[in-house]
Amino acid sequence: MEVAASVVGLFMAAGKVASVLQELLSSVKNAPAIAKQINDEVIHFRYIILKIEETVIEGRNLDSKRAAMIDVNHLCAALTAAVSTFSELENELDRIKARGKMDLWDRVKWMRAEKNLLNISLRLNRHQTSLTLIFTILTSPLLGRCQARSALVASLTPNRGL
Repeated sequence: MEVAASVVGLFMAAGKVASVLQELLSSVKNAPAIAKQINDEVIHFRYIILKIEETVIEGRNLDSKRAAMIDVNHLCAALTAAVSTFSELENELDRIKARGKMDLWDRVKWMRAEKNLLNISLRLNRHQTSLTLIFTILTSPLLGRCQARSALVASLTPNRGL
């Protein structure tokens, strides 16, 4: 239940951030480069969250053997950390977003916030990497093939009297 709530919350938070960034990028001719970078991170993050939702919550392509390889506490920790990072990103964007047309003062606010935004972007990337790894473990057919090949090799190897 905690996983489902975190996934839904993350998807909603990412949608809100994406909306703010899309509005900025479409309305400001020379939007700050960091806005584009974070927007790209958020788009990719939303995709992996959607895939986690489909796999973990809806059970699509979920194999119990693969699911047993994932520590639920690790998944919850990764999701909780991502929720925290998105919350921080929302607060930062609310603080610096332009009110109407982006003027010189708004650009100064973005420049002053760039270091913090880069840090947030890096953390989003780390969360995304962690969740992508979890998703890969849950859905990779490689595990089944490895187990099948191991069984085949074991059946073809003569018993050495062990």
